[in-house]
Amino acid sequence: MPRPEAATVVIPTPRDGDGAASAPWPRLPRVYVPRRSLWADLDRSADAAITLLIAPAGAGKTLGVAGWLRQQSGDGPPRAQRWVDADGTMTPDQLSGMIDEAAEGTPRRIVIDDAHLLRAATHRMLNERLNDDPDSMRLVMISRWDLPFTRLVPELLGNFSVVRGNVLQLSDVEAEALIVEHARTDSRPVIDAIVQQARGWCAAVVLAARSVHASPPGRAGETAFEDGTVGLGDRVASEVFASLSARARHLLLCTSAETVVTARTAAHLSQDPSAGETLTDLESTGLLVTRAVPLVPDAHGEEAYRIHPLLAEVVRRRLVAG
Repeated sequence: MPRPEAATVVIPTPRDGDGAASAPWPRLPRVYVPRRSLWADLDRSADAAITLLIAPAGAGKTLGVAGWLRQQSGDGPPRAQRWVDADGTMTPDQLSGMIDEAAEGTPRRIVIDDAHLLRAATHRMLNERLNDDPDSMRLVMISRWDLPFTRLVPELLGNFSVVRGNVLQLSDVEAEALIVEHARTDSRPVIDAIVQQARGWCAAVVLAARSVHASPPGRAGETAFEDGTVGLGDRVASEVFASLSARARHLLLCTSAETVVTARTAAHLSQDPSAGETLTDLESTGLLVTRAVPLVPDAHGEEAYRIHPLLAEVVRRRLVAG
């Protein structure tokens, strides 16, 4: 079987001294799948004061943004930009100082990875600057969930943009390229099993493919889909499930047996009147919950949702474990 080469390219990692990063740039893998849908959205929001990328763990946010920055530079020196790994110790003054420093010279973009870990006070500081002085900053914020920004007016003015995790979903061709690279197999059943269950979740594809590569000879097909999950891929979903709010976890536990669930059904099963809002929040993140066409047309015109199979499997295991 010919390898799907069109989906992969080799992109050099940044050399020491490239840019002016506060943290080491993420190193891109030797064979890298360009995330072109993400790059197109980032290109469109490049002039916004804040671009917020929201996607769950393992979706490929960090490497997607890093690849975008590298491809902008081409073969020449990278544009001035700064990479910051956020955590709870970063104060509003520290980040504000970085933004001021960037604004003094050549306009420079700051990428803040794990922005959900920033303190509430730091988010408030950014919200104030977004509304009072948007021209003073160019931030790309990478987060696992939505952040508390007052966004209506900034969005209308083009100062704030949100990119959701659905643009990071791998196509079947892209997923196959990663599977062939990491599993070192051209087995059609193995590739199809991983593609079907991972449903575009980047880390799940890679981990499952690596587990196949590490399996004993002759057992690759069994390893790919042994007990209803894709090898090690469910670890990603398990981590994501643990990071969700108690309300979201309760909702998933109550609805995981449903192939397709509407807000009304979710509210009934969970006994939570706001279940529809929780479903909408999960869908807006991308990958975890997606909109679906109901199997039976809904007379009330309700939106229907489908839970990612890996996440549903993790929930099923929690239920079995009590």
